[in-house]
Amino acid sequence: MQLYWCSDFILPDAIVNDIEKLMRDFLWCQGELKRGKAKVKWDDVCLPKEEGGLSIKRLKYWNVALMASHIWRLLTLKQSLWIASAWFDDWCLLGPLCDSIPFVDIELAGYHKLNKVNDIVSNNSFNWPHDWSIKFPALSTIPTPHLSDLDDQVVWRGESNSGRGGSVACIWESIRPRAPKVRWFEVVWFSQCIPKHAFVMWLLMGERLKTQDRLKPWEVRANPILNWKECRDSIVWAAKGRSAEWVVAKLCFGAAVYHIWQERNSRLFKKHKQTEEQLFETIRSNVRLMLTATNFKNSKKVEQMKIDWQLG
Repeated sequence: MQLYWCSDFILPDAIVNDIEKLMRDFLWCQGELKRGKAKVKWDDVCLPKEEGGLSIKRLKYWNVALMASHIWRLLTLKQSLWIASAWFDDWCLLGPLCDSIPFVDIELAGYHKLNKVNDIVSNNSFNWPHDWSIKFPALSTIPTPHLSDLDDQVVWRGESNSGRGGSVACIWESIRPRAPKVRWFEVVWFSQCIPKHAFVMWLLMGERLKTQDRLKPWEVRANPILNWKECRDSIVWAAKGRSAEWVVAKLCFGAAVYHIWQERNSRLFKKHKQTEEQLFETIRSNVRLMLTATNFKNSKKVEQMKIDWQLG
């Protein structure tokens, strides 16, 4: 629905803010947002996953990209100087000539408002009155266009690309907010990841969960048993592989983080406790279920993995 409205209308800021509020409320509370529940700034949430966000598009910039793509298509329809307006189109360095030459002078010179660029060029020079060079000296800075039967090309030059373009994706990449790429992207997001596990991993990697090492500066009773930053760096370095072995390792790590965090919250707030064996079996069953739905290229290691995980 929002894609339809964004592509057809310039949305007022109030409407954009209301829609994004609904999105924030759902993301953090599945309902009305309560104070202190949002763990990450909305600007950061809307960054691409490679840059530490969730790849949710900011509606303000998405609206601009969609509307700009319409303008691009209108411009690219003017494929030649043979159909470009001599007076109203931006075909020269001065911009539209109607901004520099009063239309009274244009009519007195025998021209018409519907003239095309090829109508004011003859024998590789402009055919306008000689006194115009004195009356409008800026005209002397315009090089004579070379007219041919070939189509002109409109090019898009943005921050992220150069050359021909103008697609919605191209415009979006040129105007969207940016941030440095994060090193832990491949640990959290991969094609076989379990979404709810990846979400908690995303919070953890971004240091947004209230782990013991984060609570220590506030003198909350906490006894950190590891340095999370050192642990994270070692995991990031090891997770660069794309083999089945590393996919299983990342699935196991994500499932362990998710269920240990759930168990931590259950013990603190619900006074409910699982045994270590129960927690281990929950993690194992989650990973095994995901592996049954994943296709790996056959190899000896993959066959051994299937035996180890009892995948049939």
